[in-house]
Amino acid sequence: MVYVAICDDETKIGAELECTLIDIFRKLNIKHEIDVFFSGHELCKKMEDGAHYDLIFLDIKFAKNEIDGVEAGRLIRDVHQNHLAAIVYISWETKYALELFDIQPLNFLVKPLNNEKIEDVVRRYLKVSGLWSGVFAYKIGHDTIKVQVRDIVYLESCDRKLVLHLADGKKEEFYGSIKTAYEEQQSGSTSCLSTVPMRLIMPM
Repeated sequence: MVYVAICDDETKIGAELECTLIDIFRKLNIKHEIDVFFSGHELCKKMEDGAHYDLIFLDIKFAKNEIDGVEAGRLIRDVHQNHLAAIVYISWETKYALELFDIQPLNFLVKPLNNEKIEDVVRRYLKVSGLWSGVFAYKIGHDTIKVQVRDIVYLESCDRKLVLHLADGKKEEFYGSIKTAYEEQQSGSTSCLSTVPMRLIMPM
């Protein structure tokens, strides 16, 4: 599960970012929860009360009389002693690089936000955090099923069928060959079978 916070006082941008993230996490088959905040005070208060976030999208400039994203980042790092949350700053301007150095953000996205760059950031976070090692997709009938590569023990080929052995003890059978499955994974956006042990059982 990835716990995400979006903090931006522009409600339209916050809503659009939330929808984009939901689509990305569903595409990657990652369980997630997203909270949206409209002020740095609100986010910091929630964290002070015990809320945990793995990935935080944080605007830099808020309305007057409001702490800005740089201050909020320092509160998260220094006051709450949270050095594990990945912070992604978002802003209309690019002039804040030096101010953000000591906060060690994961990335900086410039508005208007680009969906591809948002997905790149999410993928980078998942890889850095070790939560994601790729997705293996296969078909049963007309349905496409996706599982995390880390949940696969091994893939077994038996006659014209493939048997997927999962970490929870379950097995999934579907028609195909290891060669075809490997080529499809390498040519698609999901990856990668190269890390999955494979067994070939010859028919009697």
